[in-house]
Amino acid sequence: MERARADLEAAEADVELKGQVLKRTRALLDSGVSTAEELERDAAALRRAEASRDSLRQEVLLKEEGSRKEDIAAAKAEYRRRRAVLEMARSQLDYTVI
Repeated sequence: MERARADLEAAEADVELKGQVLKRTRALLDSGVSTAEELERDAAALRRAEASRDSLRQEVLLKEEGSRKEDIAAAKAEYRRRRAVLEMARSQLDYTVI
């Protein structure tokens, strides 16, 4: 969980940095020092960083919430099924004659 939070923090810092770079590129474009291509590149980098941050944020939220009730219920049902199979195997073993 700590790693996920650290990754999210790093992604948030990356978004901030990419935003600052884009802002500088816009200013340089307005003054004729930068190109539209550089502006598009920096804007795309910011969008990628935001998408990564949003994905990590969702991952942290899911980890904080824990397992869903349906997943827990399904796991319990699978446990009971396997337990029944084990009991059946033990019963058959009891009838085994060597």
